[in-house]
Amino acid sequence: MNCDLGGGPLGELRPFFLSPVANEMPRTIIIGDIHGCFDELAALLNLVAPASDDRIIALGDIVDRGPDSEKVLAFFRDTPNATSLLGNHERKHIRSARGQVRAALSQMIVRQQLAERYADWLAFMDTLPQQIELPEAILVHGFFEPGVSLEQQRDVVVVGTLTGEQYIQEKLPDPWYDHYAGPKPLVVGHHSYLGTGEPVIRDGLFYGIDTGCVHGGRLTSLVLPEFRIVSVPARADYWSGMRRSCLAMMTRKRSPLDIPLEVLLAHVYGGDEDDPARPVSPVVPRIGLLAEACRQLAHTICEEATARTRAILAELARSPDWASLEDGRRAARFAGQVQGHPASPLLFKARRGCLDVEGVLAMARTPQGLQRLAENLGLAATVAEALVRWNRTDKP
Repeated sequence: MNCDLGGGPLGELRPFFLSPVANEMPRTIIIGDIHGCFDELAALLNLVAPASDDRIIALGDIVDRGPDSEKVLAFFRDTPNATSLLGNHERKHIRSARGQVRAALSQMIVRQQLAERYADWLAFMDTLPQQIELPEAILVHGFFEPGVSLEQQRDVVVVGTLTGEQYIQEKLPDPWYDHYAGPKPLVVGHHSYLGTGEPVIRDGLFYGIDTGCVHGGRLTSLVLPEFRIVSVPARADYWSGMRRSCLAMMTRKRSPLDIPLEVLLAHVYGGDEDDPARPVSPVVPRIGLLAEACRQLAHTICEEATARTRAILAELARSPDWASLEDGRRAARFAGQVQGHPASPLLFKARRGCLDVEGVLAMARTPQGLQRLAENLGLAATVAEALVRWNRTDKP
């Protein structure tokens, strides 16, 4: 699919991209986190007015949360002299598609939007570089460890994963960028550090130009070689609106108790990072309450199943020949004790030492499924408490 420059917001860009007129000194236009905000990208480029020999570089996170991820992807794939770094959102798409991490809600939405084209866009995202060094500056999406060469930077640090952020936080007092000392200026995206729609600039050595466009802030660029800031305001807080619309659509079509836990929990946990338990702000408090109750209940189920498994094993260990039995024979005796028990899948996983909260949630699939798992362990009172809390809360 080619990026349409003939109509819509980017139609006005046609003279700049097709003009044979070049600048006396070609410029590099570095753009902060776009997150699918195609109209703002068009407005920003119309303001900067790139010439045919100017270079356009996005700092990553060009997808997710905003309304037009595919248009932004197409722009950076199909526009001459335009490229993007790999951000943590593109990395999350790639890794979740491989089954290495759970997809966050923003990835689920984009995956659904792209449909059969998703695999092709994944292949494109997988070609994006993790860093770019220009004559004037170093560009990464996330973080940079001072005193370490660009080539030796950890992937998770420059891309801006939660693991990389935790690593930087452990190494450096906050704010981390105050400790960057060159040798070249460093330009990053990833966080709107001030939360005011303004970039962070430190001593001409650090430029943080994610200014929260998708959350209703601004889309900001840094134009080299003059190091000039150009930005445009966002037209809306896209991500809050998208999350609220997604929830409203799901709850119209089905009971909230039948919503897949993967989707439900993505509104409160694992917002956009690799940690499935990292909280984010729910846009609908009632949904947030149900998600919290489900996660707490999964934790209770895990603890109860583990405790019962240990009790069964302790009872079996009283047998005189237990110590001499091989693991296979021990497993067979354990199976004889739990076979036919409604909670046997949980107990078998607990015996193997592989039962955790994420495993319980995966087995349950929905809040109703979680309720059944709890009831199989005799935890009906806990389920009732969670459902009462849900039903007493005002509807969204």
